Amino acid sequence: IIRRIKLTKNYGASRFEPQIGDNRRYMDIYLSDPLIRTLIDLPCLYAVKDGYDIVTDNEEERERVTKLFDEINVELTIYSWLRNARIFGTGYLEWTDDNLVIRSSQNMYVQRDENGQIMYYYQDIGQESENIRFEDDEIIELKNNPFDDYAYGLSDIHTVQYLVDLK
Repeated sequence: IIRRIKLTKNYGASRFEPQIGDNRRYMDIYLSDPLIRTLIDLPCLYAVKDGYDIVTDNEEERERVTKLFDEINVELTIYSWLRNARIFGTGYLEWTDDNLVIRSSQNMYVQRDENGQIMYYYQDIGQESENIRFEDDEIIELKNNPFDDYAYGLSDIHTVQYLVDLK
C-alpha cells in the first residue's frame, strides 16, 4: 500500500527545515568538473562493484530477495543513491513494496517533531497538485557527513567549492 498524499496549498517547502548549501550549485560543479566528478563517482562504484550478499538461514527468502534485486537492478540504484548523498548531502530511496525508487535530493524536505524525530518527508515537485508527502517508513535516507542534529547531511562538494572558484 502506497500512502502518498497529494498536498494542499498550506504545504510548501518554506515550512520545512532548509537544506544545507546550494544544491543547484553542487550539481553544476559535479557536471562541469571532471576531477570532482571522479572523486564523487569512484567510491560509489567501489561500493557496488562486488555485488551483494544476502545473509539469512531461509533459502526461500534469499531467493525471493535475490530475484527482487535482480529485477530492480539494485547495484545501479545503490550507486545512484550513494552518489546523490555525496553530491547533495542526503540521498533518498522510496520503498514501494516491490521496488526501490531514487527520489531527488534537490527537492526533498524533512519535517521533524520537537525532539528531532522525522515525522514525514515532503517532495516539492513545483506544482502544488503534484507535490508528495511520504511517511517516514516509505523513505530510506542516507546522510553523508551528518552534522550535529541537522535534518540533512553535508555535501562533499560543499567543502571544496572554494577551490572550484579559484580555477
